[in-house]
Formats: sequence, C-alpha cells, structure tokens
Amino acid sequence: MTKILRGHPLEIRILHPMGRALAAVAFAVIVVPSTAFSQSGSVNPSAPAAVADRATAAGMAKTSGVVLAVDASAGTLKLKDKAGMSMDFKISPDTKVVRAGKTLKLADVAVRDKVMLLRYDRRTRLAVRIELSRR
Repeated sequence: MTKILRGHPLEIRILHPMGRALAAVAFAVIVVPSTAFSQSGSVNPSAPAAVADRATAAGMAKTSGVVLAVDASAGTLKLKDKAGMSMDFKISPDTKVVRAGKTLKLADVAVRDKVMLLRYDRRTRLAVRIELSRR
C-alpha cells in the first residue's frame, strides 16, 4: 500500500509500516525543531513552549527532596528524594540558593531542609538552582 503525504514541503512516500515510523521520526527530528527558531537563530515566541524549553534546557534535570548533608567548604550537597534515593550534587559559586524569594548562601542550608526544586546538569551533577521551602 502506498501513501503520499501531501500538503507539506516534503512529500514522503511510505511503502511499508516501518517506513511510517521512520517518517514520523524524521518529521519530529527535522521539521518540529526548525519551527522553534526564526531565521535570526533566536527562539520564536510563537513556537510550542515544549520545543523552546527543550532547546534551552538540554542536559538539565530537576528533583526535590530533603537535605541529608551539606558541606559549604567542599561545595557539596546530599539530597534524599521522595523515592528514598540519595544523590550527591556539586555546588559552584554560581549556584543560586533561594528561600521565599531571598537569595541565600550554601552555608545557610541545613540538614533536614526541604528542597522544593533542585535544577542540575545531568552529566556533571552540578546544581544550578536550589529552591528551599519556607521554614
């Protein structure tokens, strides 16, 4: 069975069910991200938010939990998430620590503080932003 996708700049003939999957992947990889960027290379505000967010936050992840240990001099923080897993994070001088809208230092973070959001680099485990709940 041959299908032709018309109405798109790329006309794709699909001869096999596997070809349909390949066409869908090609569309997702080539066409969708290109709609997020204008000709100047900046993010197009009319593009879907999910595509723009993926483009700016590649390699980033977030988590939440309770502080198990903190060492301001070594620049490390150990966090226990809701599933009970503990994770170690590196803290740099550029890491932003916030509680109730006020910027804090890592030395102000205490054991048992609740972390509402910790944004970090997946590869290096370097924390970029730490948002603490109110005391």
